[in-house]
Parts: sequence; structure tokens; C-alpha cells
Amino acid sequence: MSRLGSYNGTQVIKAFQKAGWKITRQKGSHVILEKEGKEATLCIPV
Repeated sequence: MSRLGSYNGTQVIKAFQKAGWKITRQKGSHVILEKEGKEATLCIPV
């Protein structure tokens, strides 16, 4: 199995946006993403 590289929060957010996730809000240094049709939310520190 290959290892994941090191990514910062901005790079991770861009990757999830390409996969259809939308930024719904930001609280402090954390960005909250949601995807239509999914019950889960993502919280990513920036």
C-alpha cells in the first residue's frame, strides 16, 4: 500500500470541491463542507 503525502488544508479542500463537496461555512480556522444527498459533513482545519 502506498503512503499518503503531506497536504495542507487548502489542498484538501480543493480536492473535495472537485469531488462535489461545497463549502457551507467557516468557523474560526475550520472550514465545513457538505455534499448534497449526503448526511455527513466534513470539518477541515486550515
